[in-house]
Amino acid sequence: MQLEIKEIDHILFIKPLEKSIETFNSREFKTQIFDLIHQQHDLIILNLSNVEFIDSNGLGCLVSILKLLTSHQGRILACNAQDPVKRIFNLTRLNQVLPLFQNEEEATTFLQDTMKTISKEQ
Repeated sequence: MQLEIKEIDHILFIKPLEKSIETFNSREFKTQIFDLIHQQHDLIILNLSNVEFIDSNGLGCLVSILKLLTSHQGRILACNAQDPVKRIFNLTRLNQVLPLFQNEEEATTFLQDTMKTISKEQ
């Protein structure tokens, strides 16, 4: 799967360039993200602006990524989801564990504020 990847202030921005995350490409997508996590990238914003559809394999892939990041004390947020993808997130309640934001700026602000709060508590 083709991904657009950029890093800004220790946050990795990942944008799938495919129109779907489903059976035929979800395994490759998961492997690519896992590789990035194992390279010490633990703050990820997933830009879903190109994604029009996610099937059950794609959802499972996102949950696996979320679990791996959680075990590494990391965080993943999603943004720019199209309405069909938002509906899938809401229907499956994935949005309760993988928050959806309107855009990268909102997600970045939330992530930075969360990280500041965590560092103050430690």
